[in-house]
Amino acid sequence: MGAPVNHILIVDDDPKFGEFVGEVAASEGFEVTLTENADAFCRQLDISQPSVVLVDLVMPKFDGIELLRELSMRRCEASIVVASGIDIRTLKAAQALGDAYGLKIRDIVTKPIRVSELRSILGKLKMVSPAVSADTLQRAIREKELFLVYQPKLDLGSGKIVGVEALVRWRLPDGHVLTPESFIPAIERINRAGVLTRWVLTNAIEQAAEWHGAGKRLQVAINLSAVDLQDAALPDSIFDICDRAGLPPSALTLEVTETAAMQDVTMMMGLFARLRLKEFRLSIDDFGAGYSSLAQLCRLPISEVKIDKSFVLDMGESTDSTTVVRAVLNLAHTLGLSVVAEGVEDAEALRILTAENCEMVQGYHICRPLDRDSVVDFADSWPSTNGDHPTHAATQAGRS
Repeated sequence: MGAPVNHILIVDDDPKFGEFVGEVAASEGFEVTLTENADAFCRQLDISQPSVVLVDLVMPKFDGIELLRELSMRRCEASIVVASGIDIRTLKAAQALGDAYGLKIRDIVTKPIRVSELRSILGKLKMVSPAVSADTLQRAIREKELFLVYQPKLDLGSGKIVGVEALVRWRLPDGHVLTPESFIPAIERINRAGVLTRWVLTNAIEQAAEWHGAGKRLQVAINLSAVDLQDAALPDSIFDICDRAGLPPSALTLEVTETAAMQDVTMMMGLFARLRLKEFRLSIDDFGAGYSSLAQLCRLPISEVKIDKSFVLDMGESTDSTTVVRAVLNLAHTLGLSVVAEGVEDAEALRILTAENCEMVQGYHICRPLDRDSVVDFADSWPSTNGDHPTHAATQAGRS
């Protein structure tokens, strides 16, 4: 893989703030382009092809909301940070709007911001190795550089680990491990998303079959992209992989983002119906992040919804986020759907979700993603009848 070009394009009508961000970004290894108005920003967008864009919401004439729409129309693939000195609710509304536009809104920043916080945000957005080709992907598969980790899912009713989500990783020859956001966009750009998806499906299904054969019947969730959903042969392909591995389709949950599911509802209804006829479980991921029609969403034959983790992460500090989570839970339960909450990182979030009768949770407070050899031991050792683990105490407190 070639060396990445980390380039941040900043638009902010406050030159001092723009320069501050630029200096911090440069110290983090970014090339920096500063602009102070929409016209200059749009010109530079065409010239520089940035990997990161920072947009100020409050600007004269052409505000940040309009710029988000412009970025969507241009099909911008950059990671986007939205910044403003305005109230947090407006910032979050802008973030939700950007998500609905299909943009990659990675963070929101309230001015003023500390250097340490800005460094942390930019550090997460640095591309380690985006220069992926068909040959490098095939080499990664051949040399077994790709591997899966599994994040456990806790059933709050039984207190047991009942499933896992399969997550792909890429270990480079130098030992550095990439997470999906570092390489999947590049794989999509070279039209090889289907190759990666088939690799993930094959390996996750074979692993699930091995667990089932050993008597550990864990439900395994696998993410499908919007690109995957364009493949009319997808239901048959996944069924064939399960058949060869000896895994019942009902042991597999296929996760699709809310935005992807709403791209063409008529087509999705047919695809989802075929998947359900083959007894796969279907889940709408990142639920609540978009602006999909609930009436249309309810027409899809889904099994569960996953609450967008941005709401779960904020529950301890934001009553608005807690209200949204409760609303999603009530809506889903009224429709007969189960709910998974991801991003559970503290005991307070677990307590609230337990009290609100959320079915399943996942997140660092439960367990970080595990390698395949550690999953069964973790599931078997999870305390369902004693209080040895802090999350068990929180679960009991939530139900009391």
